[in-house]
Amino acid sequence: MTERTCDATVTSTIPITSAGSTYRVQHTGSGPLSTTVAIAISDCVGVDSMEFQLYDYVDPDSLDALFDPLRDATDGRRGWVELHVLGYDVSIHSTGEIEIRTQEPTIPDTSR
Repeated sequence: MTERTCDATVTSTIPITSAGSTYRVQHTGSGPLSTTVAIAISDCVGVDSMEFQLYDYVDPDSLDALFDPLRDATDGRRGWVELHVLGYDVSIHSTGEIEIRTQEPTIPDTSR
């Protein structure tokens, strides 16, 4: 099996076990942000990083291109993308921060 690596720092190791839990990773390298995102999701969710395919949810090249000019955010521009992957909300920020949260359950409106 080929192992993928990325240059990132895990800033929170809280396991995602309940609603409201957040797993954070900071992309710190010169490699593709999309690789860090894919590995962070696979680590957090507990799926093999070679079996999980980020492109089933977003085009990795487009994600990299979207944030490449904003990587250092020195011009004051900020942005983020939110994905829904395998039952988790994944926020990818222009600063390189990646947040993975459990999706909040929706409560049906029974007042009608």
